[in-house]
Amino acid sequence: MKHYKYTCIKNQQRAGDGANVFLLFHAKAGELYEWAAIERYTADKKDGPQRLPQKAKIAEVKRFFEQDSRNTIPTALLISLSVPAGAMTQPYPERPEIISLEFNFDENANPLAQPGMIVDGQHRLLGVIAFQPDLMLNVVVMVNVSDDETAFQFLVVNNKASRVSSNHLRALVHNYQEAALSKRLRDVRMSISQNLDFVGLVDTEANSPFKGIIDWPNNQQEGQASKGFVPPNAIESCIAFIKQKRITELEDDAILLGFFLTIWTVVKAKWTNQFKKETHLLEKVPIICLTQFLVENISHEYDNDKLDVTNFEQVADNVDRVTNSINPKLWEVKWSAKGLDTSAGRAMLIETLTEMRRNINAGRNWYDKISIIDLQSDLI
Repeated sequence: MKHYKYTCIKNQQRAGDGANVFLLFHAKAGELYEWAAIERYTADKKDGPQRLPQKAKIAEVKRFFEQDSRNTIPTALLISLSVPAGAMTQPYPERPEIISLEFNFDENANPLAQPGMIVDGQHRLLGVIAFQPDLMLNVVVMVNVSDDETAFQFLVVNNKASRVSSNHLRALVHNYQEAALSKRLRDVRMSISQNLDFVGLVDTEANSPFKGIIDWPNNQQEGQASKGFVPPNAIESCIAFIKQKRITELEDDAILLGFFLTIWTVVKAKWTNQFKKETHLLEKVPIICLTQFLVENISHEYDNDKLDVTNFEQVADNVDRVTNSINPKLWEVKWSAKGLDTSAGRAMLIETLTEMRRNINAGRNWYDKISIIDLQSDLI
């Protein structure tokens, strides 16, 4: 039997009977996890408001704290809590807003009967626990509300909350120490502008296959040409295409970045000898078209509930399987087609990848019916 005690500030936003009573306090993440359950909404269990935890989001929260000792999460977890009469007392009659909250929970008697339920903030909680369970989190508790009210609040929080606009972020960066704040934002994979900032993240992330090879001033020493060769607008176009797929889980910038890097990490590992300036693989149009080709295949699996886009191991397996049906010689042979940086040219390259995959799966020569290449090449 464990005993929990918190000193809280009481807030009742609306007057009248039936209005929610909110208690505001702070507590250790690991302690909250002891008495507050994460009821998950699955095909077999539909009474819980929370969706299945996403490993990538949990890892991002952990990484957020690891990047800088100043990084904190000021927003509060929202928890629904059922307690018996007498659990809330007023220790200071002259201060009725101060509440002492006390309750017990015997996890040995029934470990599945926690008195609390996480309404919003499961990834924050799990991410902090992965980083440091003793870290204090801000908490807002709804006391003794119905299951319907709990579900309602979950829907309101997750569908009505609005993100800070990119213009607001730009203003913050401008008004404060631009270099320092920009670095902190990059470190936690927060994009300030629409797609361009993804280029910076792709160029600087430690595990990025494109690290240091983007063709822009960041990779240029004074008086010298850039040592990078990958066109920045190729990365921008890839990110824009992924966003156009409107996959809900990829609306989070950090998850989207991890998704894109996972795809190209597999590509680099698979075609190490072709992952260089001298081949077609890292030219603008091939980068864009290969990304589109792979993302279309992933999207098909996602739409058929066969793949979780936040599970990067599943994404990597899918990319590995699809690229098995693409002969790496495509990136080395001479191409007869010119002017591919058009809608027609890109369509031709996408068709080439599709046709090649069919050829290999059918046991035909990989270059059959492929018009984009020079069939007289010594590499055929």
